[in-house]
Amino acid sequence: MRRKTVYMIQNIDVISFILVIFVLGTSWNFTKNFTNWFLVELDTPGVLLGLIPAASSFYGLPFLLTTNWWVKKVGSYNLFILALLAYTVSAFGYSFLYDPWLALLLEFTSVFTYHMLWVAVVIHSHDIAPEGLTATVISTAGAIHYSIGKGIGSLTGGLIMDAYGGRTAFRVIAIICLVSAVIYGLYVYIRLSYLRTKH
Repeated sequence: MRRKTVYMIQNIDVISFILVIFVLGTSWNFTKNFTNWFLVELDTPGVLLGLIPAASSFYGLPFLLTTNWWVKKVGSYNLFILALLAYTVSAFGYSFLYDPWLALLLEFTSVFTYHMLWVAVVIHSHDIAPEGLTATVISTAGAIHYSIGKGIGSLTGGLIMDAYGGRTAFRVIAIICLVSAVIYGLYVYIRLSYLRTKH
């Protein structure tokens, strides 16, 4: 078990996976904590504040029912990249938002940032974890996304919003996610190219 744990810590696939989950978790917790705060500043009616999370749930339902097909068709690596790009679109969209009703359209990105993401996380964990450590990889991903990401996203988001305002904070998140998507995309491309030449 100890040898497997050491192998897991040194595995570049596991490390890159954890780093991506950290960025996704920070972004998720930022949007969860500060989107409503930003919308209130736009004088968003209370009914819309309730409709936005409801719309997110309804958007995700058909994809949840077919997620296994999507993961097999697109691949977990690409779904992580799509999740980062979806956060980029969402955050940039909110940073230029003046009509709060358009937030209903931006919430479609939750299909990639939440619903399909976590099925991809579970399947990817099975693929990269050493035998007997799949549950450890999944629980580590969950802890980083929902706990560490919560702390970092809340702290940095609050500081940026307080100092520069909501629009700037959303743009910072968008840029971080876009850069992360490019870097991770390059890693995946190099990795897959190496595996093809190896075989």
